[in-house]
Parts: sequence; structure tokens; C-alpha cells
Amino acid sequence: MHEKRSAIHRAILKYFIHFLVIVAGIWVGFRLSVESGMADRWHDKDISNPIDLPNNSDLAIGDQFPPTALFDLQTDLQSLTTLLSGKKSVVATVSSGCETCIHLVDFLRRNAMFHTDVQVILLTDSTDYSYFADNSPFQVLKFNPACASALALRVYPTLIGVDEKRNIRFVSSGFRQRITDDFIGKIL
Repeated sequence: MHEKRSAIHRAILKYFIHFLVIVAGIWVGFRLSVESGMADRWHDKDISNPIDLPNNSDLAIGDQFPPTALFDLQTDLQSLTTLLSGKKSVVATVSSGCETCIHLVDFLRRNAMFHTDVQVILLTDSTDYSYFADNSPFQVLKFNPACASALALRVYPTLIGVDEKRNIRFVSSGFRQRITDDFIGKIL
């Protein structure tokens, strides 16, 4: 009888440990997805203030967009400062190996028609930038090391809203589907 009870206790302990391992794995998965920008920790919160967006870069709201030079797809040097001057812009940093980046580009393409006064520029560090060049109506530019260090980005994708005077109006590390055309129109 004692052996039977002991076996039941061991089985309960074994299943309890399995349960704890599964719960810990789920918690780690959720935590990593929120930190990487794949999931949103503000599920029910309306994003109306740019300060509420996660910013895993050295860029700050109100600062001037750093002067940077990038290469277009024909390897001609382009001044991002010139491209941004006088235009409301959304600058998205993307990478071809990033599934979230691909979803962001699709989202931007679907919503670009709402704000014809806002230009979208995609910055990529990918050697395989053909997906972005072939599947989006936006200007695609390649990072160079100086641009990468000037922006100090740590998460792909990162969305940066820039007004006509090149002031940064919002920075969102990771893809937030709540950054809608209404949000962009209001903030920029």
C-alpha cells in the first residue's frame, strides 16, 4: 500500500514538474515576442501618444533625423537628409530575413493610399533586397555602416516618423498594427 501511494506521489510530482516547464516555456516565449516587437504588450491600449511606443534605438522624439547617406538600388549615393527635407515621411528599417518586416511592408503598402502626402522610405541592410524593391511602391535604400551607427537600431523592423523639418515625431521598435493611418496623420 505504501509503495502504491509512493508511486502516485512520484507520478504527481513528475506531471507537476512537466506542467511547470511548459508554463515557463510559454512565459519565456511571450516575453521574447513582446521584447522583439512581434507581439504587443498594449493589447487594449489606444496608441495616441508617441511616447507610449517602444523605442529600442538611440533616436529620441523631437530630435533631428541624423544626417546620413545611403545607397539606392543602382548603388548611387543618396542623401537621406535631402530626401526627408520638406516632406512628411515614414522611414522603415527592414531586413529580408525578418518575417515581421515583411508583414510591415505589406501593411504599409495597403495603407499608403490613405496618406499621399506622406512618403515611405524603406532602409535595408539586406544583400537580398529584391523582395522589398519588387513588392513595394516605396523607395528602397541600402544601409551603409555609417547610417547603421547613426541610427543605432537594435530591433527590426523599426518605424520612424519624420516631419517636414526632419524632426522625429515617433519611433516604434517592432511592428505595431495599431500604428494606423489615423495615427500617422495625427502625429505627422
